Amino acid sequence: MNIVEKSYSLNGVLKKRIKTDTIFLHHASAKTCTPEQVDSWHKQRGWTCIGYHFLVRKDGTIYRGRPENVVGAHASNHNNTSIGICAEGNFEIEIMSEVQKRALIELVSYLRKKYNISKVLRHKDIGATDCPGKNYPFEEIVNGKTDNIKYEVHVQNIGWQTCRENGELAGTTGQGLRIEAIKIYADIPIKYRVHMEGKGWGEYVSNGCLAGTIGESRRIEAIEIESSSKPIKAQAHIENIGDQETIKGTHIKIGTEGQALRLEALRLEFI
Repeated sequence: MNIVEKSYSLNGVLKKRIKTDTIFLHHASAKTCTPEQVDSWHKQRGWTCIGYHFLVRKDGTIYRGRPENVVGAHASNHNNTSIGICAEGNFEIEIMSEVQKRALIELVSYLRKKYNISKVLRHKDIGATDCPGKNYPFEEIVNGKTDNIKYEVHVQNIGWQTCRENGELAGTTGQGLRIEAIKIYADIPIKYRVHMEGKGWGEYVSNGCLAGTIGESRRIEAIEIESSSKPIKAQAHIENIGDQETIKGTHIKIGTEGQALRLEALRLEFI
């Protein structure tokens, strides 16, 4: 997990926490915001600096807020023993992206293990507020699985399909339509790349990033995936071939190379 370190000027003095027993989850109630903007908003309230310990942006980037070991300013009457995590966005009206959700799952899991924390709460659990919003995926973030894999594909003439997970079929069969791009989301670090018509193998991308092309009418012919720990079971449906044999492992490759055959559908799951 990568945390982007930030430092902020102080309007006062920060005090170290004597213990850490709770994580509070918040949203920014703003569709877009940077750590610097949140810092500015909080200073306008008379606070020392940004009140949260972490800000997780919509692209999944985790930013440092206040130093992790100091008292925050995010949960009245509970700041002395808690860590505050804010998600960019307004989840009263927005739906959280998979990549932001994965980053929050990873961060919450990391902090729970580091401080032996059993209590994770929403801001509204202890205050008169709607924060972090009715659409905030609280249960998923707090109870994030370590064996879940999701994937979405961009299909010729269809565009992006809805996200599939854990062995569900993504793409199409019997329609002669190519998969042109893919995004894969997992609860553990993974990387993947695709073999594209006219381009060959692209660069590896990480969890939640786009591999392939959109608007270029190029078929994906093969996908290579590396998992950091859990083996993956995968099956591809290929033009003129149909379903390939199921492949298993922490480093797998599905599809074909050098045969000019489109990848039409696939299934992925951890085993």
